[in-house]
Amino acid sequence: SVFLVYMNNIDAELDVATLAGGLGLTTKIYYNPTTDNEEELLRLHGTENRIWVDGKNISPNIKKAFIAIEDHRFYEHCGIDPKRLFGAVLNFFGGKSYGGSTITQQLIKNLTGENQVTVKRKLTEIMRALHLEKTYCKDDILEMYLNNVYLSSGCFGVETACEKYFGKSASEVSLTEAATLAAIVQNPSYYDPIKKSENNKARRQ
Repeated sequence: SVFLVYMNNIDAELDVATLAGGLGLTTKIYYNPTTDNEEELLRLHGTENRIWVDGKNISPNIKKAFIAIEDHRFYEHCGIDPKRLFGAVLNFFGGKSYGGSTITQQLIKNLTGENQVTVKRKLTEIMRALHLEKTYCKDDILEMYLNNVYLSSGCFGVETACEKYFGKSASEVSLTEAATLAAIVQNPSYYDPIKKSENNKARRQ
């Protein structure tokens, strides 16, 4: 009873639109060498190099790769995955590390910056994930996640990562390239495609 009362007192509402709108975005500056031509001159960004891209302009290969490796029941659950959550709880008490977070939960953590290893933080995240799934459709949640996820080498979101690693936009990547990106998430420094190419390749495969 005490637990249920505690859960009911958690503020589950999260203004995701405002948080996403406040993210740092990269500014592109163009110039016209001729009257009929426009070329990119330079880019300006702060600590986060991010170019927002609409979900419809993100390759299905990327969406499928991230769902496969991070949350393969994404389109089936309501924000939390009971199977993964139960496994995470068992491993927590067993002193082991186990990823129990869904893509929805990861999005919340990325937007809020809250990553404390506490029961209160995790319960708040769960309640927020349930509320977020009632507010936004799955495709919108996936779009926000793919524009926020950190993909090493200063790249936030799939568009900047695709440009840096493959020299193309997020709409053009192959299945192998998409798997390369998805492989980074678990540990960006260890699975960096440039600095740790062999590690990335093993996980990508």
